[in-house]
Amino acid sequence: MDLIGMTSNFIASGNGLSTNEWIRRTINKVTGVDVFEESAAEENEEFEWGSAIKDTAFNLSNEIPFASNLSGMLGVGDRTLPTAIPGFVDAVKGIYNALMDGDAFDADTALALVDLLKTAVPGGRQLGKMVSGIRSAFEGGKMNGTGDNERLQYVTNNTLLGVLQQILFGPNATAAAKEHYASGESGLSAEQTTLWKNITEQGGDGKALFALIQRCRKIENDEDLTTEERGELRRNEIAASGFTDEQKAYIYSVLFGGADGTSQDEPFEKLMDAGMSWDDITEMFNEFKRIYYIEDIKPTEQTTKFQYWLDQQRYTQEQRDIINEEFQYYQYVGSDPEKTMYSKLRAQGVSPDEALRIVENTQAQDGESVKPADKIDSIMKQGMSEEKTYEALGAVLNEGVYGNLTEARAEGISCKTYIDFWQRKQKLTADKDPDDPEKTISGSEKKKVIELIDSLPLSSAQKDVLILQEYPKTDVRDMPWN
Repeated sequence: MDLIGMTSNFIASGNGLSTNEWIRRTINKVTGVDVFEESAAEENEEFEWGSAIKDTAFNLSNEIPFASNLSGMLGVGDRTLPTAIPGFVDAVKGIYNALMDGDAFDADTALALVDLLKTAVPGGRQLGKMVSGIRSAFEGGKMNGTGDNERLQYVTNNTLLGVLQQILFGPNATAAAKEHYASGESGLSAEQTTLWKNITEQGGDGKALFALIQRCRKIENDEDLTTEERGELRRNEIAASGFTDEQKAYIYSVLFGGADGTSQDEPFEKLMDAGMSWDDITEMFNEFKRIYYIEDIKPTEQTTKFQYWLDQQRYTQEQRDIINEEFQYYQYVGSDPEKTMYSKLRAQGVSPDEALRIVENTQAQDGESVKPADKIDSIMKQGMSEEKTYEALGAVLNEGVYGNLTEARAEGISCKTYIDFWQRKQKLTADKDPDDPEKTISGSEKKKVIELIDSLPLSSAQKDVLILQEYPKTDVRDMPWN
């Protein structure tokens, strides 16, 4: 029997008011503040004992365990079937199961015992409300289950008035409960509840975290959003929350759980250890994912776009190294950043904008492969300085040709002149023997190379360098320019 509830009902009935209205007016009078809005109902001028006794007797017949079943069978109360006896049996089963599954005095056993007392003992219902209210006030929210199966249903208002309401009437009678059930939101999962408890124990805002989880759920279930949009919006919600970076990382780990392809816990932890804030990590990963979701883009193009974006940021070398190592598109079917033309150009000292222009001018179209000559032509057409052109060519020429270019530049031959010579030389071939087309005329190709070199606007010494690169055993004294 709910002793406090029955007493309140007795007094309220005698004054001609509903129980809730009498409680509201009483609290307002005691506090001297209009805590609750009062209805227009008029209170009896004198206490009507008859109404109070009649209403209380009716309620007693419905609330006393077992008596409610008897009144129901006799048609006196408002119940038509016995409910206490089945409830009593269920409560006994609950204690038995709790004892079999755990320790004699664990939380499950205690809650099962409370359920038994609620059913079998006068005042049990009020005891159950008090226990539930004390638990919710102590834990900061209405919990279902215990241990690994504990789940948070909603967060309670733990002001002094809120705690009193929970203890006197149970957590489900509070405004927080009504607001939660009216919203249609569901409680947290066991893993999310553990997250919530750990964050609140660290001093985090429980209400803010519960609301954050609910917002992320709504985003995840919004069918009008793309996968990319849902992921970015949820990441931004976490980044914008008022929690610490470590707490945000924990929240992200639980809410995403590897939903972005692979678990990012370890890479994110490395970046935080390297001094990156969670906001910076979110911004970086959002850009990484935006590029990943671009349609009809090749892996090398993805990597180039991401590397170019990274070049615009102010990351330390340590942070950049971690990003390059941990966030590569080849993990998804992408490309190693160190092997892209863009990265090779950057390694040679070419600026980000110039490197990007060169790459974009040599990107293959409709599945065609890019020829080395196309890359060289793109570099030569950029109009860069001699030094930058030389550095850029280092990203596309093989080691032998680049070595010859380096030697030629040491003798004062420009990149433009050398590349012009090298490209024209590539097209020269030996003449065919007219008597045997399968054979070539010995020395005919060298003769053409000599004529090409002799036509270049170079000094004799510079021409000597070129012919010796092509034919090291040549006696330069026999050359036409000497």
